[in-house]
Amino acid sequence: MEKLIKKSVTIGVFVLAAIAACASLYFVLFKDAAIESMGILNITFYITYLMIILSIAAIFFFAIFQILSDKKQMIRTLILLAIATTIVLIAYFIAPTELSDVALRLEVNESAFKWMGTALNVTYITFLGVILAFLGTIVYVNIKK
Repeated sequence: MEKLIKKSVTIGVFVLAAIAACASLYFVLFKDAAIESMGILNITFYITYLMIILSIAAIFFFAIFQILSDKKQMIRTLILLAIATTIVLIAYFIAPTELSDVALRLEVNESAFKWMGTALNVTYITFLGVILAFLGTIVYVNIKK
């Protein structure tokens, strides 16, 4: 079953990529006919978007399928999901609500500013977690010896 899925996905992606490549080549070769070639370029973009959406859907589908097939993996995933949710909530609550001078000049609304702050805080917290995990691993290896 797994080989059939891999072959199907590979063939589908190859066909879409070939169509997109042909459409792009047509655009490059015949760009003088502006209206006609713009339609071809749009087809290329639509195919690219379709490939991205299908790739993301396949990643989620196969990840969920793999998680549901193993109970240990399901528990680990739920724990990691809870940790990720906690990190995002903490980052959201400590994100600034007051607009900075730069945000006022760029006319950024408060909601977008809050979510940008949240994204930065998630990055900082995750980076700090990686450093702590690295240091913890070093300490654990030294204690184990």
